[in-house]
Amino acid sequence: MPRSWSADEDRSLLQWVTNCRKIGMTRKQTFEMVAEKLNRSENACYARWKKIVKRVRDVESSGSPRHKKGAEMEKEPQSIRNRMDELEQITRTNHDQLDRLLKENRKLREEMKFFEQLLMEEYQLLVHLLSNKNRNARIHQLESRNSGEA
Repeated sequence: MPRSWSADEDRSLLQWVTNCRKIGMTRKQTFEMVAEKLNRSENACYARWKKIVKRVRDVESSGSPRHKKGAEMEKEPQSIRNRMDELEQITRTNHDQLDRLLKENRKLREEMKFFEQLLMEEYQLLVHLLSNKNRNARIHQLESRNSGEA
């Protein structure tokens, strides 16, 4: 016996189908992806989507819903669409922000590699100067000592 659909699954189904259509996916590609996301069969997702679309169209065209007054039912599909639009905008904004942060992260990693390499070169130079071969070598000599002795 197939499991029943939750309101969240219905919303997700509508949102994913809408998004897939916007980006130009075929019906088969759309319902393959949606089925995978909802852990349901493609046929179950397609049948549920058709049922929801039919219900929305019936409400929009008839004006005589079963359980609610006509004005209330007309507002509901529009509010769902508005909410879906808001969520799509939020998703786009979050995606853009993620892209910016990834770019910034890459840039900072490159800078960090540069400074690590610079530090390593300076360290190697210091080790070389202080090695046993150059025991008398000094990194800094004071000018005043040399001029005071003369």
